Amino acid sequence: MDELDDLSTLEVFRLEAEEHLRNLRRDALGPEGGAPDGAAMARMMRDLHTLKGAARLVGLAAVQRLTHALESVLETAARGQRALTPHEHEGVLEAVDLLGELLAREEAESPRLETLLLTLAGLAPARAAGPSEPQEPATPDALSTPMEAPGGSSARVSVERLDRMMGLAGELHIVHLRLLRVYRQLQAAGKPLGQLDSDWRQAAALGADGTELARSRLESLVRANARASGFLRKEFESDLDALDDTLGQLERLHQDLEEQVMQARMLPLDYLLDPFPRLVRDLALELGKQVSFRTEGAETRVDRDVLEGLRQALMHLLQNAVDHGVEPPEERLQAGKPARAEVVLSARYLGDRLVVEVKDDGRGVAIEEIRRQAVARGLVAAERAVRMAPAELLGLLFRRGFSTAPRLTGVSGRGVGLDVVKSAVDHLHGDIEVTSQEGAGTRFAIRLPLSVAVTRVLLAKAGSVLWAFAVDHLDRLLTTPHTHIKDGPGGKALALDGESVRLVMLADQLAPTGLTRTVAYDQNVVLLSDGGARVGVAVDRFIEEEDVIVKKLDARLGKVPCVMGAAVTRSGDVALVLDVPELVRRMDELSDGLVSEPAPAAASGRYRVLVVEDSRTTREVNRRLLSGAGYDVTTASDGLEALDKLATGAFDLVLSDLTMPGLDGLALTRRIKSDPRLADLPVVILSFKDRDEDLKRAELVGADAYLVKEQADHREILQTLARVLSRATPARRGLPGLPARPRERGRHD
Repeated sequence: MDELDDLSTLEVFRLEAEEHLRNLRRDALGPEGGAPDGAAMARMMRDLHTLKGAARLVGLAAVQRLTHALESVLETAARGQRALTPHEHEGVLEAVDLLGELLAREEAESPRLETLLLTLAGLAPARAAGPSEPQEPATPDALSTPMEAPGGSSARVSVERLDRMMGLAGELHIVHLRLLRVYRQLQAAGKPLGQLDSDWRQAAALGADGTELARSRLESLVRANARASGFLRKEFESDLDALDDTLGQLERLHQDLEEQVMQARMLPLDYLLDPFPRLVRDLALELGKQVSFRTEGAETRVDRDVLEGLRQALMHLLQNAVDHGVEPPEERLQAGKPARAEVVLSARYLGDRLVVEVKDDGRGVAIEEIRRQAVARGLVAAERAVRMAPAELLGLLFRRGFSTAPRLTGVSGRGVGLDVVKSAVDHLHGDIEVTSQEGAGTRFAIRLPLSVAVTRVLLAKAGSVLWAFAVDHLDRLLTTPHTHIKDGPGGKALALDGESVRLVMLADQLAPTGLTRTVAYDQNVVLLSDGGARVGVAVDRFIEEEDVIVKKLDARLGKVPCVMGAAVTRSGDVALVLDVPELVRRMDELSDGLVSEPAPAAASGRYRVLVVEDSRTTREVNRRLLSGAGYDVTTASDGLEALDKLATGAFDLVLSDLTMPGLDGLALTRRIKSDPRLADLPVVILSFKDRDEDLKRAELVGADAYLVKEQADHREILQTLARVLSRATPARRGLPGLPARPRERGRHD
C-alpha cells in the first residue's frame, strides 16, 4: 500500500501545500532581496494556480481567495512585461506570509485577510475581485500525486514511520548481538569434544599393557567413541558454520536497513532556508542597512533532526550578522567598502562531518571590548583577562547574558542569542567556532555529525556503570600518577600541561551513600573538552570505541544530570551516554558530586521521606538519590501501600508519582490532606506529565509542590524538598498508628 493511502485528503493537501509554499517563499525574493524576475513570477503563478485548485477541493476558501488575488497581481505585471513595483512587491511578500499562516493553522479566515485582499485588489483591479475565466478543478488524483524529487521517483514517508523503522533497526541490532553471544558460547562448548577424542586415544595407548581381551575391548570402544565424537564434532561445526552465515546475513540486513532509513531521513538544506532571505531583508530594512544574502551548498543533504535543530541557531546567527556585524551604508563607504554588505550561509561536507557557516563582511568583533566587558561583568579576573588569547575571548560570546551591543534593539543587546546557538549545537552533538577580524567581518562555523541517530563513542567503566563519551569531545586518554591529583576547595583537580584541570570521579558521584574513596594509585582519566574548556573524568578502565544509537531515557526517570541518553553496545550491554557540554557547564557543582544538595537538619535525627512510585527503576533511583543526600527513605509501590505505611510510621514528607495503579498520586494526596492527623504532612508530586490541568489538579488536592521529571534534575528535586521541609510543621515523631488499609488486588509492584 502506498504511504499516501494512509493519509486523509487534508493531510495530502498539507504535504503538497508545503512544497508550493516553499517554492513561493524562494521565488518571491529576487537577487539582493529585490522583486522576482519574469521566470520567477511564472513559477509563482504555476504554484499558486495548483494550490488554489487543491484548496478548493479540501474546502479552504480563505486559501483559495488569497491565492487567486496573489495570482492576479503577478499576472498584471507579467502581462505588462514589467517587474513588480516596490508597493506590489511588499503586497506579494505580505500575502505569501499570510498564506503560510493560513496553511499552518488551516483556518477558514484571518483578521488580516480582508484587509490584504482589498490591498491586492487595488494592485490588480481587473482580476482580483474574482475569477474571470473558468478554473480547472483540482482532481483527487492530481492532489494525491507527490512531487517528484530530482533524480528519480519518490514517495512520502511520515516522520513517525521513519522513527519506527530506525527503532526496528536498533532492535534488529540487539537481536544480532544476542545471537552472536550464543554463537560464541557454542564455540566454547564445542572445544571439549576435540579434547574428549584426544583423551580416549591417550587412554587406549595406556591400556596397551593389559590383557589381549581388555585391549581389544578398549580399542573397539575407542573406535566407536572416535566415530561418535567425530560425527558430533562435524555436526557441531556444520551448525556453527550455518549460524555464522546467518549472523553475517543478519548483520548485513541490519546495516542495509539502517543505511536506507538514514538516507530516507536526509533532506537538502534548502528545506531550511525558505524564511531566511526574507528575515535578512526585513531586518536590514528595519535597521536602515543594505544587505545581500547568499547561500552556498543548499543542496547538501542533512538528517532531518539536525536540520530542525539548526533552524533557531541559524536564525540567531543571521540576526546577529545583520544587527551586530553589518555596518550602516555610510560607515561602510567611509571604510572603503561597498555600501551593500554581504551575508553568506554555506554548507559542505568535511569528512564525516557537516560544516555550516554564517559569515559577513562587516565590522568584525572588537576583541578589546570583549576583554573589557568580561572583567566588568566579573566573568574573568583582570589579570587572567590580560593573558587570554583572542580565541578564548571570542568563546565568551556564547556565555549567557554576555553582550557587547552598545544599545538595546528589538533583536540585540539583551545577551540572548549566541548562548541559544551554543545550546542548540550542543544538543546536536556538535561544536561551534567563531573567528573575526576587525574591519573585515566575522565567521561562525558549526561542525555537526551527519546524523544524530548514530554517534561514535568511547566506552569506559566507572564502578559498576558502563559510560559512553562522544569522541567529538575527546581530548585524550591518560593514566596519571595519583600524586598529580590534588584536593581543593572546589573538589579534585589534575595538574596537566601547566594548568589545573577539574576532575570528576564518576564512580564516586554515583555512590548512593555519598562516600568517596581516596585515590592512592594511578588513575585512568578521560580528558574532555567543549568550547575551549576542559574537564577530566576519572574511570576505572577504558574499553573501546564503537558507533552506537543514542536513545533518550524513559521520561519516568526524570532529568538525570549530565546524561543525554543510553545506548546498547555491540556486546549487548547498556551504556549511559555522558552529556559533555552540560558536564563542562556544571563541573563546579559536579566536582562535589552529582548530588550535592544535602538534606536539611531535622529537629531530631534525619528527615524521613516516603517515596511512592510504581516503577521499580524510578523508585530505586529516587531512593538512592535521597539516601545519598542524607534522608531516611522508605518506599511504597502505590498509594494504597503508602497509606499502610503512613498508618504505622511517622514521616516528614511524601514524594509521590502522579500516575499509579490502584490509588494514584492525586487521590493519595487528597486522602492525606483530608485526614486531620496527616493534613500538615507535605506532599511533593513528581510526574512525567507536563500539563497545566495536572498542575491545577495537584494544587486543588493540596500538593505542596509539583515537579516534571523531564525538567527537574536531581539538584532541583533536592532543593524543592529542602524548601518544602523548611516551611513545614516540625516532624511528627511517634504519630499514633492508624488502622491499616486492606490491600487491594490488581496492584503492580
